[in-house]
Amino acid sequence: MKMLNIVLLIGVIGAALALQGWKARLLTFDMIPYVDSIEQLRESGTLPRSGTLTSFASYTPPGTAWLMLPGMLTFHDPRLFESIGSVALYLGTLCGIFLLTRACLGKSCAVLATTLWGISASGLFFAYSLWPRGHPFFFVWMVYWTVQWVKKDNPYLLGAAIFTWALGMYVFMEIAPAIFFIPVAWLLYRPALQVKPVLLAALLSAIVWYPYLRFESGRNFIDLKSQIQRHQIYPPNFQETWCDPGLATGTWQPTVNHDPGEGEANGTNKQGLMPVKLLARAGGRANLILSRLLLSNFQYLAIIPGSGIAIFAMTLIGLTTLLVSPLKRPDSPAEYVLWIHRFKWIGISAVAASILFNELLLRYASPHGSLDGSTVLRLRLCQTILLVLGVLLIAFRGRLVAALVRLLPDNPRVAAGARLLALALIVPWILLLVITDSARLERFWWLWPLQVIALASAVTYLPMKLKAPRWCTWAGSFLLIFFLAGNSLLVSRLSGWLNDGWSGVDAPEIQLSDYIASLVKSRGNDHPSIGYELNVYKFMAIFHGTDPLYTIGAELDTEFKYRHGIINSNKCAEGVSAQDEFRIVRFFREGDDPDTKYRIDIHRDGLFRMTREFGPYQVFQRP
Repeated sequence: MKMLNIVLLIGVIGAALALQGWKARLLTFDMIPYVDSIEQLRESGTLPRSGTLTSFASYTPPGTAWLMLPGMLTFHDPRLFESIGSVALYLGTLCGIFLLTRACLGKSCAVLATTLWGISASGLFFAYSLWPRGHPFFFVWMVYWTVQWVKKDNPYLLGAAIFTWALGMYVFMEIAPAIFFIPVAWLLYRPALQVKPVLLAALLSAIVWYPYLRFESGRNFIDLKSQIQRHQIYPPNFQETWCDPGLATGTWQPTVNHDPGEGEANGTNKQGLMPVKLLARAGGRANLILSRLLLSNFQYLAIIPGSGIAIFAMTLIGLTTLLVSPLKRPDSPAEYVLWIHRFKWIGISAVAASILFNELLLRYASPHGSLDGSTVLRLRLCQTILLVLGVLLIAFRGRLVAALVRLLPDNPRVAAGARLLALALIVPWILLLVITDSARLERFWWLWPLQVIALASAVTYLPMKLKAPRWCTWAGSFLLIFFLAGNSLLVSRLSGWLNDGWSGVDAPEIQLSDYIASLVKSRGNDHPSIGYELNVYKFMAIFHGTDPLYTIGAELDTEFKYRHGIINSNKCAEGVSAQDEFRIVRFFREGDDPDTKYRIDIHRDGLFRMTREFGPYQVFQRP
């Protein structure tokens, strides 16, 4: 109970930090379809059938809508719609990390892992946002039920793991690779397997998924096919759904997301024999993994220079420890000598890999015959690590084997949970490295809790096995907390709390919506026409051809509707209409997201007059 109180304390502190400054944040554009789904549920009893549109222009499942339901029933401010659901999942993830780690690695590692995730940028992000991503809550609890299934030999726990994964998929399908961990666990330990629990999990999952599957059946399952095959289905002739199709210039034509490693991966930029193409494909993917994907979480979550590489290296050390800990001890001197020979050949292989895996080879494999400086730097770093590792394994193989033997338990089954933890991370991580493109680094976010557990094990579980002094664990734990607490999100929340108080100050968008609402209500009109001249992402107007909720300025329309009861009569995808009574204007500025550079410029007649400015926004009014 004392340990759970510590987890609760971490959760309360983390949630308070995450929600700090909530007044300055708007509802994310991608959340609007979920808000509309809950509104339909409240008005007509229609169950949510679909979610937001992905970058492929395909509908996701509507699971996030159910997570927003408590917030929408409690609050009337869209800025707080996500708060109850996000905090509940944040606390649930913390509990899952603690229970999972304690069951496999002990209490000290569990407390450290829980603390690290709770204060990390990723943990704080999930504490305040339900933005459509694979949520770590479902991954952590799926792994927990799977580990318990192996340990307790109870097939109903397998059913719980499968159902938890299905719920996570209903929220967002990025966690799909996690399911491959379950057959790996069964192949290694062969726990009890029965048909009844699996069928029960499948039945419950089908009930949850039924509204979305019924919706998909009417669309010939085109959205599911799109997300499984990673195929884009942009709406054809999207401009025909605009109020003025002539405003859709060539810059608004949808572009296919191009993976920088795709040309190399497909061998399309290399001529010649099939081996050359295969080499180009392997080289392109290796280049992409080294340059962007492998360190994505570690570089995003640690802003102190060099700490990302250090945390990644410690995570690999922890993973290695978890993998080897259940191995059987050598029973005889001959077997001990065999282990020494194995270490020697592993070292020789590492040295050979450091020589063969060189920039000349990757330059030849790349489509343009060149590599950028950052890729060369990472490549040389990997070569150095492999070379040093190989030399150490060759030179100190006897001592390393002796140290490894001290790590191994007398009964390998005792440490089965440690290996399962490692495999629960390695299996989906490898799959994501193989299939993810460089534009979707956020697809790795849901892996972070397991990466944190491996990281924590390097300074708690490993020293315990080696019987190292206790100060080593304390020093390592403090160092990790220092690295991960030094993230920009945590620092900005603390700074905002000191300067603006816990709730913060209203964002300019809120101020201008309050201003316009006061003018509209003074006229006795709750259906004005409000236009938007903004720099935006292209999808906000292009996807209108698939879903009419997608219009430029839709997030501000949500503020008008739920905070002031005002319905914008301008439903044009391009955000502007000839009947507009108000125009909200904002130009692209330095520091804005470079992808929000698309803009529709439309002539404003002479009757429009600028009446107020709110931060970067100008409000124009027609008398």
